[in-house]
Formats: sequence, C-alpha cells, structure tokens
Amino acid sequence: GNRVSYKEARKKKTLQDIYNAQKSESPLTVVIKGEVKGGYLADYKGFQVFIPGSQARGKKHIKEGDSFNVFISRVENRGENIVASIAAYENYLKEKGYEDFISNYREGDVIEGEVKSIIEKGVFVSVKGVEGFIPFSEITYRRIKSPGDFFNPGDKIQARIIRIDKEAKKFTFSTKALEKEPFQLFTETYKVGDKAEGIVRNIIDKGVFVELVSGLDGFIPVSEISWTERVKSPSKYFKVGDKVSVLIKNIDNKNKKISLSFKDLISNPWEEFKAESPEGSVIRVKVKEVVDKGVIVETKKGLEAFIPNEYLGYGRPSEEKKKLKKEENIEAKVVSVEPDRRKIILSIKDLLEDPFNRAMADIKKGDEVEAVVSNITENVVFVEIMPNVEGIVKKREFKKDEIKIGTRLNLLVVDVDEEKRKFILSYEDLVKKKEQMELEEHKSKNKVSHTLGDYFKK
Repeated sequence: GNRVSYKEARKKKTLQDIYNAQKSESPLTVVIKGEVKGGYLADYKGFQVFIPGSQARGKKHIKEGDSFNVFISRVENRGENIVASIAAYENYLKEKGYEDFISNYREGDVIEGEVKSIIEKGVFVSVKGVEGFIPFSEITYRRIKSPGDFFNPGDKIQARIIRIDKEAKKFTFSTKALEKEPFQLFTETYKVGDKAEGIVRNIIDKGVFVELVSGLDGFIPVSEISWTERVKSPSKYFKVGDKVSVLIKNIDNKNKKISLSFKDLISNPWEEFKAESPEGSVIRVKVKEVVDKGVIVETKKGLEAFIPNEYLGYGRPSEEKKKLKKEENIEAKVVSVEPDRRKIILSIKDLLEDPFNRAMADIKKGDEVEAVVSNITENVVFVEIMPNVEGIVKKREFKKDEIKIGTRLNLLVVDVDEEKRKFILSYEDLVKKKEQMELEEHKSKNKVSHTLGDYFKK
C-alpha cells in the first residue's frame, strides 16, 4: 500500500504545481505526444495536456518528442482536462523581450543580432529574441539591387538603432549608419588634381556620373570629355559599367559634389600641335569649308585650323578662294596657335612670292608698261600691271568714256609707292614721251640724211 500512496502523493504534488503555474502565470515544459483533431496532445509528468491548434500557431512542423514551454489556461476535473498555450508563453517572452530591450537600449546604440529573413523592402534582424527591421535604404551606401546582395539569413551583424517606436513595438536598425560616409571616405583619400579610377553609373546629355568610392558619384560634364569635339551625347564615349580614369577637378564640400575631367588625362591635341608645329613652320592641311571670313582647314590629326581672308594670297579673297577645292591638300604656314582657345591660324600668302616685290625688280621708273583697267573711281583709275600688282592713274588724264573696266592701256611708270604697294602711272606722260621720242628720231633721221646728202654731193 505504501507504494500506491507514494505514487498518489507524487501525482497530487504535480497537480498542485499545475494549479500554481496557472495561478502565477509561470511556464511549464511539456512534451508533445501527437496530433489530434483540433490541436496537439502533450504530457506533463504523467498528466495529459491539450494544446489547441490556434495556441500553437506559428509553430510549423510540430512533431512527437518536441518540448515546449506553455502557459496553463484551464485545469478541470482534477487534472482530467488540462488546456495549455504555446502562443501565450511566446507572446509573454516577446513582451518581456520588448520591455528588456526598451529599458536596455536607446536610439543611437549599436546592437548585435542575427539576420532572420530577407524581403525586397529590407531585412528582419533578431536581437535577444526581439525583432527589428533594417529598411532597404538603411542597408548600405553601396549600390545594391536587393537586400539579398548584401545579407544572407543567419548572418551575424552589427547595426545601429535608429528608431524605437514604443507604441507599435517597432525597432528600426541601420547597418549603413556604421559605414563610413562615402564623401568623408572620398576626401580622406583624394584631393583636387588627383587621378582616380571609377565606374560609369549613369549617363545623361549633360555628362556622366562616375562612382569613385562605394556609394559616391562624381560628375564629368560634357565639356570635360573631349578636346576636339563638342560632345552632344556622352553615350558615344561611355557606357554604364565602364571602368574609367578621371582627374579630380573640384570638390564642393558644402554640397558634397565632385567634378571630374576625362580629357585632362588624355593629351591636349592643341598643345601637341603647338609643340610639333611651332609658329613659322609649314604644314599640310586639307581644305574643309570656305566661309565669309576665310577658309576652314583640317590638320593631319583632325584639328580645325583657319586661314583668314587676308592670309589667303595677294589677290582678292574671292579670287583666292576660287583656287581652292574642297578636300584638297595644301601647304600653309603656322601664324599662331592658342591651345586654350583651340585656335590655329594659318597663312598661304606667307608661302607665296610677293608679286609686288617681283614687279619692283622688273619694272623701273620711266618704263612703259601695259596695263588693264580694274576699277574706276571719281578721281582715280586702278589698273593691274601684273597679276595682283596694282597701279593708279589720275582720272583726269582721260577723255570722258575713253576707258572702261577691261580696257588695255600703255602707261608710263612715274613713281613707286612702296608703302601702299602701288605703281604711280601716267597716260599723258607716255604720250608726251612718245612725241618727244618721235621728234628726236625725226631729228636724228634728218641729221643723218643731210650728212649723207652732203657726202654724196661731194
């Protein structure tokens, strides 16, 4: 009989424990026996405990032998009918966790936790049984497409608490807050004038965004892409994902903006041109376009150069331009190069013999020259005595309507105006000279015949 009473006593003690647990809302540990309609059966030291399905919610894959902490919700019929809840205990733990968390941590604190699950909007992190959330924007400064690029479930991480919402019992964390701010990272590494490597992240009409350090872009404006071209679409030069070398032109600390140059790392073709073809050198160029003010040509390396009207030749610009054919290669002399203004001025005229100098060598004062009338003004008649060599005659030396443009004349060289590069001519003086000469000739003829006559008379 002793044995029975011992068993009874033990059973009684256990039942008392169950009553106490219900009253004081403290947990008991039960072991699952199996699944029944509407829930699960479990065992507590020989007493059968029923757990309704609704009170086991969130617990997938419950199997025989699993043990759980539960709260006792009903004890009836001296322990014949005991109902318990896993969910109530877990809620209690959660509540307790929240309270502990709130009393132990403040916004700004750094926590250690474990990544529990990942969704597109962010990451759930468990800290001592309490769940917090890292929104996508708070994961990193780096460029990631989805949270899964940065985290895996089970990762142990550190994060900063950025928000505690006591009402909603929500905790927001940030791993990004523990990273060095990219602009700071950048300024610790680079200064103006440094060369940097980056990755093209975005291309717009106005320029190109290049990532220099993770999460920080600098900008190459279109004007800093090419030396030779007015860049309209940068996508001709770059594509997203390209690795590029750039020069840091400017760092705006206030707005955290960085401007970059691409062209500064490639040689300036104008500087190169100046070094290779200094002023005074002779180069071959290709005729590109005839414009009002002169002729546009292209150098061997594709730079544009200009020959202004006054450097085309000794003739009228319109005449000189007629001599040039598009795409024709010609020689020209370098007059000036201004690399910063991308300006090259050339001259054809400097390579030609000066027709006025040649005329001065051939024609002297007192010579008779043949000329063609090229222009008639109120007081002066302009003539051409050799190609591109001008002479002038006073208009009053001619009768009205005696001459027009194109009339050929014989004239006498009276003087040479070297400064104005003109020959001073006269029509009247030639007529006088001719009369004089005829007279002289006549005299000498007569003189001779007379003498001969005299001679024959003898």
